[in-house]
Amino acid sequence: MKITGYESNAAVLGELAQRLRDQRLALGLTQAELAKKSGVSARTVARLESGESIALEGFLGVLRALGALRNIDLLVPEYRMLPTEVLDGKRKRKRAPSPKSAQANEMWAWGDER
Repeated sequence: MKITGYESNAAVLGELAQRLRDQRLALGLTQAELAKKSGVSARTVARLESGESIALEGFLGVLRALGALRNIDLLVPEYRMLPTEVLDGKRKRKRAPSPKSAQANEMWAWGDER
């Protein structure tokens, strides 16, 4: 199944579980062997492969053991400023704008014009 972004979280978890299971089997590993290599329990691997939630640290360990951790860059690429932003002297954002500053940019109108 191709993940397009319109699927439910449960559907994405199910697809991810299937892909991880397929990768484990392609490497010829049992769930117990993958658990040992990744530093998690066999129950955690079983839960992951059934589409249940596990801790993020355990998920990263499984990805590392499967040789797939380097693909995190594809999932969440590093933010890079545009060259025009650098030339304009802008800096990398450290926080989102507050709701007050977002309201300040709205057009002002009289109360009866809203």
